[in-house]
Amino acid sequence: MRQGSKCFVASPTDDQVTRSDYQDIAIPFLDSPTAKTFSFGKLFNSYSDFNKKSLLETAKDSKFLALYCHGLGVAEENLDNDHEKQGALLLKYDKRNDDHLLTRCDVEESLFVPGGIVFSPACYSGGTQSDSDFSNWVGSTRIPEYRTKKTFMSSVAEGMLGSKNGPIGALLHFDVSASSRMFNPGNKQHDLQKFLHADFITRLLDGQTLGNATEKFRWVAGTFYAQAIYIFGQIHGWVPFLSLSANRVTMRQMTTSMNQWHVIATDMRNYIIFGDPAVRLH
Repeated sequence: MRQGSKCFVASPTDDQVTRSDYQDIAIPFLDSPTAKTFSFGKLFNSYSDFNKKSLLETAKDSKFLALYCHGLGVAEENLDNDHEKQGALLLKYDKRNDDHLLTRCDVEESLFVPGGIVFSPACYSGGTQSDSDFSNWVGSTRIPEYRTKKTFMSSVAEGMLGSKNGPIGALLHFDVSASSRMFNPGNKQHDLQKFLHADFITRLLDGQTLGNATEKFRWVAGTFYAQAIYIFGQIHGWVPFLSLSANRVTMRQMTTSMNQWHVIATDMRNYIIFGDPAVRLH
């Protein structure tokens, strides 16, 4: 299969989340020596007319595409009729018509990162679970439309991987994505997403496989789950409470910290490899 020759980071920047991704993740990476060495291209509202047409044109000759945007969540009562749109990539935040959605048909009917790798942290870009992993931690009243009757792979992911002119591998997000401005609870100054995304992309550019390049995502998921379980044990008296501070934290603070660790671990776990985990960028 013919593979594209260029690497791109693309995103609309038309709402708080995508502007945050742009400022806190994309721009710092694009200013790094790695991105400059590999002549990364960029497609943002700030630099060009970002829309479906310009994105599809860019994807024709891309071997790697990082796409920061929202994934469309369809209300539960509409899922039977709009199943194909669940997880479609939303290219303009306040417009949900076909002109601003990247759907299965779009990626199947064009050259879309041919023979390469796609990365997107967008909600549901990989698929949707029958019951959100976040339902016990975020609050069920805030995620009613995220509950579905069954777990399924998104149609846009199926379209990408099923197309003879599409990518060989992709790292996409299952379930809701909590990516934007995700700070390490143990160090508020450390932007975890910036570190993980840069590490992942750099590993790919160094010639590692897609599977190996996701090592830090898996490491963070395991480490943060362990921390959440440890705090849970402290709360219930199963393990000793060891405070590094002269002042003991309150039960509410401990519970909040436990929830933070658990939500971040869950988000990291839900980055799923689609296609061939052994694919490399050539």
